Amino acid sequence: MRKFKYENEHEKKLGDRKMEVTFESKISKSGEKYLITIPRKITPMIKSKHGKRVTVKITIGD
Repeated sequence: MRKFKYENEHEKKLGDRKMEVTFESKISKSGEKYLITIPRKITPMIKSKHGKRVTVKITIGD
């Protein structure tokens, strides 16, 4: 399993919760699915029902 890093401008404003959430993402060119684990603190923005969106930059590691 490859490791993923994320960058998020809002993370400092959302507190210091250390829980993590894993979700599936189809980001590979071959169509494979990867499980990406991100800190819980940005999850509320991703799951927002108010139409807000957060751009998360994901870097694929070796």
